Amino acid sequence: MPLVQNVVSFAEMEIEGKLNLKVIAEKIEGSRYNHKRFPAVIMRKTMPKCTVLCFASGRMIVIGSKSESDAESAARKATKDISKVLGFKTEMKAFRITNIVANADIGFRVQIARLSREKNVVRNENFPGIVYKNLRTIKSVLVFGSGKVVFTGAKSKDDIDNAFKELREKLKDFAMADSEK
Repeated sequence: MPLVQNVVSFAEMEIEGKLNLKVIAEKIEGSRYNHKRFPAVIMRKTMPKCTVLCFASGRMIVIGSKSESDAESAARKATKDISKVLGFKTEMKAFRITNIVANADIGFRVQIARLSREKNVVRNENFPGIVYKNLRTIKSVLVFGSGKVVFTGAKSKDDIDNAFKELREKLKDFAMADSEK
């Protein structure tokens, strides 16, 4: 089954005006801010392990978490930390998953050259795999001859699990015979 490697999410705090990012970075442990390099405070969280990017508008991007619930938990914790710095309570008014990346092994080697002639497949000669498009729940999947696959563009773990089953079934016709391995 697919293993989630990265969940990217968006959250927004209910605030009036703009956040003072310099003050937030100074007062929240594991945070840094350099307005010349990037217009957000970068908060490294350990529980759950991820990075929260907090912009002056109150919008946040959470990257690097391993599950949807960890991403939401990190956004809530960041909101709580920022509330303490502000000196008044603020709430998270929006949260959504924007992308989940997961990888898996379909359990057999794939004839990439033959698969690349199918519709819904993109092949670049400089890339060792193919991009398989238009599964029902996922925008694209990287497929390699080894049978390893990388799912991108998912909005939920269920979408990935369903795409894995669908892809595995579709790729059975392109399984490499024992004599070809």
